[in-house]
Amino acid sequence: MRYILALFLLSIASLPVCQAAEDPFNGDWRPSQSKAKSPPDGSVTQSLHIESNETGVFIMHKRTNAAGAPMQFAVRAAFTGEYTTIQNSPEMDYVRCWRSGPRAILVKLFNRSAVTGFWAAEVAKNGRALKVTTTTFDADGKESNTVNWFDKEQVQPATREVRAMVGPGTR
Repeated sequence: MRYILALFLLSIASLPVCQAAEDPFNGDWRPSQSKAKSPPDGSVTQSLHIESNETGVFIMHKRTNAAGAPMQFAVRAAFTGEYTTIQNSPEMDYVRCWRSGPRAILVKLFNRSAVTGFWAAEVAKNGRALKVTTTTFDADGKESNTVNWFDKEQVQPATREVRAMVGPGTR
């Protein structure tokens, strides 16, 4: 009975750790081929790498610009709405970030201290699709919306041969 009670308490204590490790945003995302769209500026996102937990997010955005040259920038922000500096992005130099639910993140974009737009990212309930709605404003304040869909890259399990080599007593 003590063993069962100890096991139960241990499983309850580790529950928050397990939930944090299973954040639906975590992983590598590629543009969905079935829903691919070209944005108005001609740039094309190649991939997003996202690491997220209850306090903040890291996003590595890899893309090509309108001329086809590769670009990448990283967003590392807390979900407190504080200003965070962005490096290597021609369109933004600051962001503010919030978590609006377990499957939704909102990022406010700034360039030269002016609001230039928003990213609203939402993971599907099944955890395999990511919808990113980008709202931008031109110099006259005209709003433009673009919706991009991403598929989560699935980690392939090891083949039988590899699993067979890593058995009990194997190092």
